[in-house]
Amino acid sequence: MNARLCLILLFSVITGGCAMGNRYAYDTTVADTGVRGSTTVAAAVHDERSYVVAGDKTPQFVGVQRGGFGNTFDVKTGGNQPLSVDMTASLVASLNRSGFKTQAVAVAYTDSAEKVRMELVATGAERSVLLTVREWKSDAMMRIGLDYDLRLSVLGRNGEVLAESQVRGTKEVLGAAPLIPSNVGAMVTNAFKTKLEQLFADPAVARALRTG
Repeated sequence: MNARLCLILLFSVITGGCAMGNRYAYDTTVADTGVRGSTTVAAAVHDERSYVVAGDKTPQFVGVQRGGFGNTFDVKTGGNQPLSVDMTASLVASLNRSGFKTQAVAVAYTDSAEKVRMELVATGAERSVLLTVREWKSDAMMRIGLDYDLRLSVLGRNGEVLAESQVRGTKEVLGAAPLIPSNVGAMVTNAFKTKLEQLFADPAVARALRTG
């Protein structure tokens, strides 16, 4: 066996081991909303990812890491909570940091959009912030590719939509090769922080929150 083949096999074993059993903690991510206020806000995250709704992936699924031969290993959330739960914790922490009095509202991926809206209205909060996740999946090997489709909606007390913003992308590359496997979680969760900040930066969203 020549030296080149030995190196390839060694790399495959190492990366394969690093790819197994990984978890990313989204619940500790805190974004800077760029908006300041003190109104009451209800916050929820609705997971509408097609493969979760269809039952092909669990609600804890956040992406894949690949071994040296390109074989994939599913990655889940840090505490094995549904991604929507972790993202809700991040959303609440981000709004609280901005001065809002925020209440988390738990919704399931099986809930209809109308049921989610009514759950938010039932809190009686002056404003509701709903993050709809239509896609969120990272794919890491030598580099990280990120697929995402997020929509942020600000609702009034009666559930009417006051403002919306959206970010989406396919195979967006995070970082540069060669990738250090132990850094992947931090890079991906930081990308979520960035996307949240982009959503809140929309002028209509900021205005709807400020006038609560």
